[in-house]
Amino acid sequence: MSGNNIPKNDPEKIRLEREAQRWEYVKQIARRDGMSLSKAAQHYNIDKKVIGADEFSEIVISEKKSRRKDKYTAADKFVSENVFEVVTPTQLAEAAGFSYPTAVKYINDHPHHFRKIARGQYEIRDPESDKRKEAHQG
Repeated sequence: MSGNNIPKNDPEKIRLEREAQRWEYVKQIARRDGMSLSKAAQHYNIDKKVIGADEFSEIVISEKKSRRKDKYTAADKFVSENVFEVVTPTQLAEAAGFSYPTAVKYINDHPHHFRKIARGQYEIRDPESDKRKEAHQG
């Protein structure tokens, strides 16, 4: 028999088998470090062909990104629920899902809702009650 009749291993199949072994190892690392599977798969650049159906669905669900509109809605809700409270940009950023600079920009863009108390501290105001108060004093 000639050597040409011996079946050769498919390089793609070999690659996917090695990638599957790597994925098992990455899952162990993710569990140990408390990392979600989606973040681990992204961080280690795992081929989606080797991720199981259940794991892939978890990854797709967890990768849903929040939109800017949702963050601003959350910020507006935080402001309306905390009228007359003294807050910091960090608290607003955590409540809305903003970065710190975006929280500062939100505060600066909404001067009718915030009154600066001290450095990094703002009182949340109610514009409607402020208008009524000015009208009575006026």
